[in-house]
Amino acid sequence: MRLLQPRLHRRISTACFTALLISLGAAADQPPDIRYGPRPLWTLGLMLGAPTGLMIEGNLRSGNAWDLGLGAIMGPGARLHGDYLLTLAGSNPDAGLFVRLQIGLGGMVGLLTRPCTFYGNFQNCNRDGYIGARMPLALEFWPPGPINFGFEVAPGAAVSIHAVTGLLDAFAFVRLNL
Repeated sequence: MRLLQPRLHRRISTACFTALLISLGAAADQPPDIRYGPRPLWTLGLMLGAPTGLMIEGNLRSGNAWDLGLGAIMGPGARLHGDYLLTLAGSNPDAGLFVRLQIGLGGMVGLLTRPCTFYGNFQNCNRDGYIGARMPLALEFWPPGPINFGFEVAPGAAVSIHAVTGLLDAFAFVRLNL
């Protein structure tokens, strides 16, 4: 078993590095896409669900975005995730309420701390570290004013030294336009 661990670690590291390079290439700012209208460059807010914590989103001129989330509860445990979000569809930006549907790809790193018992193989919350990948699907609502809100669901997988498990993030968010 010990011979497999370095190989598995190398494969996971290579996959995460490749995903990072792909997302950085995709995140390169592109010409403005007038279909989705101008959005504030930055938003800062709260994630409420699994995980619960803080998030920041950077909106690109192309209508796409990237985000970072720091989950303090039900991450499982404490964790940081980052995603590149591709805008699939958006409503008319001239209407009173702008709606945006996004899909993305991202990675996460975390530490198994309580509570995390409902995450399959991650049952002991023994402070092991873990890494993983996720694929978020987000629905955002941008009413006129300084606040936007929405919902995100993100299936994913994570690996620790003792377990491999699937994850399902599901949370509502409220953000302040900066």
